Amino acid sequence: MRPSLAVCLSDWPVLHSFTRKKIFSQSHSPQPGLTIWRNPLKRTLHRYAVESFIVLTLGLTFAAYLLPLPSESKPILFPLLLTFIPALVATGLAAVAGGGALKALYGSLRVGKPGWLGIAVLVGAGMQAAITILAFLLGYVATVRLVASPQLVALAFLTPLLALGEELGWRAYALPRLLENRSRLAASLITGVPWALVHLALFLPGMMFVGRPILAQVAPVALFSILHAWVFIKSGGSVLAPTLLHGTFNFMGAMINSELGVQAATYLGAIVLVSAAVILVAAKPALWLNKESLLTGSGQPASQ
Repeated sequence: MRPSLAVCLSDWPVLHSFTRKKIFSQSHSPQPGLTIWRNPLKRTLHRYAVESFIVLTLGLTFAAYLLPLPSESKPILFPLLLTFIPALVATGLAAVAGGGALKALYGSLRVGKPGWLGIAVLVGAGMQAAITILAFLLGYVATVRLVASPQLVALAFLTPLLALGEELGWRAYALPRLLENRSRLAASLITGVPWALVHLALFLPGMMFVGRPILAQVAPVALFSILHAWVFIKSGGSVLAPTLLHGTFNFMGAMINSELGVQAATYLGAIVLVSAAVILVAAKPALWLNKESLLTGSGQPASQ
């Protein structure tokens, strides 16, 4: 028996509702691997993650100089602020990108391979010791003396914390993404050059680097990035390793090279940093031309 037109029309709202819900749920259901491409911002950040990080970090670094900080404390507050900008930018980009990027970023705050944390400390202290030995041999200092003061105790805790603000951005965020399709050497230098350029902000009027030789102060930082990348990779992707290298180098400079003049310290530091990077790469050049992926395609840490 054929249904009447009245029956068909009475059923239409139910059928229409069911069909509409089904089509809506199918067309709006998330599809793994395609979510990021539906959002233009996420698509851009995924494709230009490192470029976005570098541009934002450099821009915010120099923009921070315009903040209305108290003039008497600006020479101290401004450098402190700069150390946290890379971490803040990396955190923001990772949060917007999604897909586990934020978890991967802060997942680098792990011990990794503990032995490499110790090596990082020894390398940082060893380079400052080399600067002191050179200063003594060349007659810049008559004696080698360790400085001990309550301020240095506080500095011992402060320098790694400040270093972490930089390392979370340059090593934990930018470096692994570059290592996906570039050699260790290329990735180290691509992060090293803008990291060095950030230090130009400390040559702005009233800042701590005014009067120092710019090239000798800034250029070696780009090569110092090679040593940071080395301990980061060898530690299994632990950002604590380059943080300890960075923090120890800065702390030991205040502890054993306090009597060395600024000009001499800058030039001798440049010699040691450049020499250390060149020796490290020259020892195993093939290794530095290899690629070393520390992230999976989803942004999660690769298994070590």
